[in-house]
Amino acid sequence: MHEAKVTAETALRLLRPKLEALSTFLHSHPELGLQEEKACRTVADLLREEGFEVETGVAGLSTSVAGTWSQAPGKPHLAFLAEYDALPELGHACGHNLIAMVAVGAALATREAMRAHGLPGTVTVYGTPAEEGAVDGAGGKVDFLKAGLFRGIDACFIAHPSSRNLIDGGAGRGRVALEVTFHGKSAHAGSSPEQGVNALDAAVLAYSGWNALRQRLKAEARLHAVITDGGVSPNIVPARARLRLYVRAEDSAYLRQVEEWVKECARGVAQATGTRVEFRHTCHTYEPVLTNPVLGRLYRDNLIALGIQPDPPVPGGSSDAGNVSLVVPLIHPHFAICPTEIAGHTPEFAQAAAGPKAHQAAFLAAQALAMTALDLLLDPGLVEEAWRELRDTEASLLG
Repeated sequence: MHEAKVTAETALRLLRPKLEALSTFLHSHPELGLQEEKACRTVADLLREEGFEVETGVAGLSTSVAGTWSQAPGKPHLAFLAEYDALPELGHACGHNLIAMVAVGAALATREAMRAHGLPGTVTVYGTPAEEGAVDGAGGKVDFLKAGLFRGIDACFIAHPSSRNLIDGGAGRGRVALEVTFHGKSAHAGSSPEQGVNALDAAVLAYSGWNALRQRLKAEARLHAVITDGGVSPNIVPARARLRLYVRAEDSAYLRQVEEWVKECARGVAQATGTRVEFRHTCHTYEPVLTNPVLGRLYRDNLIALGIQPDPPVPGGSSDAGNVSLVVPLIHPHFAICPTEIAGHTPEFAQAAAGPKAHQAAFLAAQALAMTALDLLLDPGLVEEAWRELRDTEASLLG
C-alpha cells in the first residue's frame, strides 16, 4: 500500500470520533429534504474546523454546503458528495447520516494525505440536500448541476449504506416522480350523487390501471403509487383526488416511455369518468447512475485490499447522483451495514444505521473512497482514462 494511503488511514482513525459524532447527531435529528438546517450547520462547522473554506446556501438551496481545500496548482479536482436528508416518519431509514460521515471522512483523509505527501489537487465536499423524493423540489444535485458547480470537477465519489457491498447497480434505475390530480364535481353523496363527478373513483381506476400496466413492463422497471387525497367526507362526492407515483427504469428512454404509458392510462380514466386530469413533476427526474469503469475498478481493488469482497450487482433504487454521472466520472458504491433480510426504508434499517456495525462499515467505505481518490492524485493519467470512458459511454448512449 502506498504511503499516502497509509497516511489517509491514520488520519481517518484520528478523525473517527468526530465522524461518528457527526453520524450520530444527524441520526438523532432527522430532517426532511430542503429542511436540513441542523445537518447543514453541523457539516459546515466540522469542515470549517478542519480548515476547509466553506460556503452554505449554494445553488439556491438554503441547506446546501460547499467546502473546499486546495494545494497548488489545484488539479485534479475531486468532489465527495454528502447527503443528510431523512424520510417522513421513518427518520434515517435510508442511512443518509452515514453518507455524510463517509463523504466528510474520505475528503478529510484525502486532504491529510495530500498535505503530508505534497500531492497537488483540490478536495471539495458538497452537501447536497433532498435526495429523497419525499418533498417537492427534491434532487439537490440537479440544482448543483444547473448552477455549474460540477464544472471543473474531475471525479465524484459517494457511498450509500445497504445490506450488500456493491460496486455497481445499487442506484441504477432512473426515476420520474409524478403527481396526478383528478378533478370532478362535488355533490351530496346520499341524496344526489348523480349530480357529482367522483374524482376518487377516477383515482382508484387509475391506480388499478397502473397495477395492470406492470404486466407490460420489463422486469427491471418499477411503478408504485399512493393516494394522497381522496376526499374530505363520505357524504360528499369527492371533487378532487390526488396520487403520487414513481416510475423507475434502468434505461432513460424506457423510463420516459413508461411515464407516457402512465399518463395515457390516466387520460383514459379521465375520459371514462368525466373527470379532468393534471400532471405535475414533484421533483427533478433522476437519471440512472453510470458507474465509471475506471473508478469502479480502482474502488474494487481498494475494497479487496481492505479485506472486503464485493457482492454481485443487484437492481436497486434511484439517485440524483445519476444526473451527475452523465457529466462527471462518478462512483456510487454501497456498503453493507446489516443482513440482507433487512430492507431499506424500514424501521429496522433506521435502527441499523445508528449502530456500531454501521459506523465500522462507513469507516471502511470512507477509507476505500479516500484510497481511490489518492489513486487519481498519484497517477493523474487515471483521470484522463476515466474521462475517456465517460465520453465513450456518452457516445454509446447517443447511438
